[in-house]
Amino acid sequence: MPDRGSMPEYDVHDETLVIGRTQVEFEHPIAEVVPYDGQYIVRLEYMDLPQALDNRNIIACSQAGDRVWQIEQAPASDAHDNPYAGLGVEGVGLVGHTWRGLTVRIDAGTGTWEMHEFRK
Repeated sequence: MPDRGSMPEYDVHDETLVIGRTQVEFEHPIAEVVPYDGQYIVRLEYMDLPQALDNRNIIACSQAGDRVWQIEQAPASDAHDNPYAGLGVEGVGLVGHTWRGLTVRIDAGTGTWEMHEFRK
């Protein structure tokens, strides 16, 4: 993981991620941003998400402001909503925490989850 100091500064204003002078607009409020592996990993607030974002509310942005990937659907979210309610770095990897207590390790290059475990 590169030094976070080498990435442009960022700020969040409701539904807007500001990277240096670049603004990235989202359709829903941003809950948190984690700089990771040269990208800005954005978790959108999970309340009142439309179906297109249900259980897929983590999106990676490049330093130029381009959307790189959107996470695949959370495990165990077939008939019930299971959006991502937390995001962070644990050990040597990026992880997402779902509303229903699952933790997934996320491949920062593709947005797929590599493994999951129940932690509630």
